[in-house]
Amino acid sequence: MKKILFLFAVLFVGCTSSTINNSTQTYFSIEKYFNEQISVLSNAKAGLEKEIIKDGKKEKRTFAQVNWKKELKPFLEADINKPSWKRSYSIDSTISGNEVQIMYSALEPKLNVRSIEIRKTNNVPTRIKIITEKQNAYYHALQTMEYSPSKEYIISGGQKVILADTTSYLIHSVFIHP
Repeated sequence: MKKILFLFAVLFVGCTSSTINNSTQTYFSIEKYFNEQISVLSNAKAGLEKEIIKDGKKEKRTFAQVNWKKELKPFLEADINKPSWKRSYSIDSTISGNEVQIMYSALEPKLNVRSIEIRKTNNVPTRIKIITEKQNAYYHALQTMEYSPSKEYIISGGQKVILADTTSYLIHSVFIHP
C-alpha cells in the first residue's frame, strides 16, 4: 500500500512540475503584449489614418472606429512562445543607459518568424520590429512589421509567385487619439 501511495505521489508531482515548465515563457510574449495594446487602443477609442501603397498605387483612408484585434492580427500571429520552439531562436541583447535592445533570431530555416527586435526604454517597449518569411517551391513572401506604441505601425513586404509578377506593398498606419 505504501508503494502505491509513493508511486501515486511521484506521478502527481511529476505531472505538476511538467505543467509548470510548459507554462513558462522562453521569449518576450508578443501575444500578451499586443493583446494589451488592443485593449489600450480600444478603451481609448483611438482612430486610424492608414496609407496603403500596393504596386505603386496609393490610397489613404481615415477610420474613426477600428477593430484593433483585426488590425493588429499580423503582429499577434508572430508570437514565438510555442513549447516546440523553446530552443529555436537565439537571443542577443544590448544595453545602453536605460535602453535595451533584444533580438530574437530564428535558428531553423523552416520558421516563418525570422527575427524579432524589441527596443525598450526603462523596461517599456518603444519599438517592435518583426520579419517574417514564407517560402516553398512556388511562392516566396517577405514581410517586415514595425510597431511604435501609441504612435504607428508599418507593414511592408512583397511576394513572388512562380509564373506571376512580383507584388509589393506598404501599409503605414498612424494612430489618432481623441
